[in-house]
Amino acid sequence: MHAQMNEHTPPGTRRNEIATAAEAVRLIHDGDTVATGGFVGIARAPRPRPRPPLRLLSKPLSARYQLDLAHRMLFIDFEGLTIDSRQAVAAIEDYVTRLLAPVVTKPEDRLTVVVTYDNFSILPGIVDEYSEMVARLTERFYGRVTRYGTGGFLKARLEGRAAS
Repeated sequence: MHAQMNEHTPPGTRRNEIATAAEAVRLIHDGDTVATGGFVGIARAPRPRPRPPLRLLSKPLSARYQLDLAHRMLFIDFEGLTIDSRQAVAAIEDYVTRLLAPVVTKPEDRLTVVVTYDNFSILPGIVDEYSEMVARLTERFYGRVTRYGTGGFLKARLEGRAAS
């Protein structure tokens, strides 16, 4: 509005008056010029930013496995790992096979395995494939397996599959 009030201005309205959005809309008509002073903004609740998943390659597979031949143990660190593709499942199986095939040549050579699953996640459509891969590795290379993690569902599922 201009510095002078016009014919559309309701009686009693003063310049610099704070109005609701609905009142402001009623005051402004086609052809009016609106000038504002100071800060004009819209307050909205901030949208939470999704945390990007940690990818398989964020920490190389070689850094996730520690083989202790003196104690016949394999430590697997899947903390923070997100498995979001069949290729990731295949990469794990391939890596473990290349690592352990020279070491475990007969059933009595199988290793004790300790796996950390803290903050591990896997797409629901890949859980069965992942579980089957773990079962194959367990049968071929692993003796006793101990799993630690915050996600009890996957841990229970993998332990149940190994027992059957």
